[in-house]
Amino acid sequence: MNALYEKADRYGGRATSAHGVQERLHRADQLARAVGLDMADGGWRPNVENYLGRLTKPRSARPTK
Repeated sequence: MNALYEKADRYGGRATSAHGVQERLHRADQLARAVGLDMADGGWRPNVENYLGRLTKPRSARPTK
């Protein structure tokens, strides 16, 4: 399962649609909750290389569910 956020194709090309991206992230979240995935508990910590360098300002301001 690909849970990586990517920019959707605004022009309807062969790239992922905005709906497809949101659906993919929603299903990945459901799976993570079902198996009790806790990245912090597993020792993962965000840093510039693995997360913060790819996080856009609008994405960082989005509220979590």
